Amino acid sequence: VGELPVAVESGVTTVATSADGATLAAGCGDGQVVLWDAASLELRRSIPSGDDRRVSRLSLSADGTTVGASYASAASRDNAVRIFDATTGDARHSWPGPYNGVELSADGATVALATFDGALELRDVDSGALLRVPPTELGGSLLGDFCEPFLDFPRVCREEFCDGSRLL
Repeated sequence: VGELPVAVESGVTTVATSADGATLAAGCGDGQVVLWDAASLELRRSIPSGDDRRVSRLSLSADGTTVGASYASAASRDNAVRIFDATTGDARHSWPGPYNGVELSADGATVALATFDGALELRDVDSGALLRVPPTELGGSLLGDFCEPFLDFPRVCREEFCDGSRLL
């Protein structure tokens, strides 16, 4: 445990770590995403957002090579989600809001996006294509059928959205 060697002037608004424990990420008040090697705390990359929205949520693929960031605007619900290559810092995809959550699958191939109106979208990280919009209403086994193939979304599917076949 120690202090990060690079100060973040705008303040840290959210943090995430990769499942392999090798990457530490911080989302900042000025919209940048900062990545460090978790063991050495060596700065890997700083990814600027290009606008003035703060980072509200972060998600990393299990190996830390892909970053998902949700950006919040204090003035509106015009929140966007962006996917970045953590190695190069290049933006892979961007979706305008209104989104309020982002979670990458363990393999980094699929991203789950939560909307302010309670919907959940699944998108392909490589193409950006909408894969499906799962049901968000209680009833039958539809939600259970949805959750089963995506159990590698630990926070979105199992903890925040469903418990077995119930929507929380």
